Amino acid sequence: MLALVALMGVAAAVMGSGDDGTTAVAAAGSSGRYWLTTTDGSVLAFGDAADHDDLDGRAPAEIADIAARPDGGGYWLTDVDGTVYVLGDAEFHGSAAATTLGGEVTDLTATTSGDGYWLATDAGEVLAYGDAVDHGDAAELPLVEPIVGMGVTADGGGYWLVASDGGLFAYGSASFHGSLGGTRLVAPIVGMAATDDGGGYWLVASDGGVFAFGNADFHGSAASLQLAAPIAGIVPTPSDDGYWLVAVDGGVFAYGDAPFLGSTGGQVLASPVVGLAS
Repeated sequence: MLALVALMGVAAAVMGSGDDGTTAVAAAGSSGRYWLTTTDGSVLAFGDAADHDDLDGRAPAEIADIAARPDGGGYWLTDVDGTVYVLGDAEFHGSAAATTLGGEVTDLTATTSGDGYWLATDAGEVLAYGDAVDHGDAAELPLVEPIVGMGVTADGGGYWLVASDGGLFAYGSASFHGSLGGTRLVAPIVGMAATDDGGGYWLVASDGGVFAFGNADFHGSAASLQLAAPIAGIVPTPSDDGYWLVAVDGGVFAYGDAPFLGSTGGQVLASPVVGLAS
C-alpha cells in the first residue's frame, strides 16, 4: 500500500537531478536484491527485492533518488524539490518540501538503522532527518561544479559530497582519501559510494569509469564499453568486494561479487532511471 507524505505549507525540520541521470544511488543493504527508480516514480524490483508499490507518475516533481530500509521492508523516494515519499514499512522522518532550497535535491541516503536519512542538493546543501546527524555542508562554498552524490560513514558520524568535476568534500568523521578535483576528466562524475568502514570510496563517471580511493578496491568499470546510455550511479555490495553500476536506461553492470539480478536495459522506459538501491 502506498503511503504518500508531502509536507506542503508546513515548515520542515532542517538539521543541517533531473533526467540526465546524475543522481547518486543508495547504500547497499543486500547483494541478493535491488530496486531501480525512474524520474516518474516507477520502482522496479529485481532478485529477492519485494515490490512495495511506487508513485508511477503521481509525484508533482521529478523523482531524484531512492533509498531502501536495511531489511528491505520498504524504501523512500525523493523528488528534486525535496519531498519525501515513503513506501512499504519505511517511516517518514521529515521533508524539505516547504524549505527554500538553493538547488535541486540529487541524493537521498538512509542511515544504517533505517530511522533517518539525509538529502543533498546540487548546491551543496545537506538536510538531516530522524537519527541522521548534520555535520555541515558545502552550501556556502564557491563550487566550481554542482554536487552530484553523497557517501556516508557506517556509523553516521560523517559524510562526503562529490561534485561533477570530481571535487570531494569531507565532513564530520569522514576522512579525505583523495579526489579528482583539478583532473581533466573524459566524462563528468555522477555519483559515489563509500566502503563500509569509511576507509575509502568509489567515484563513478557517466561513461562508466570507476575511480577507487583509500581502501576501496577497483573491481572493474564500463569505461571501455559502448554504452547505450550514460551511467547514473554506483552501489557497493555489503562486503565491499563488488559493486553495481546503473545506467539511465536501466542497464545494470555487475562487478566483483555483485550478482547480476536483471535490468531494464534494452527496454523502452517511459522515463529515465535515476537511482538503484540494494
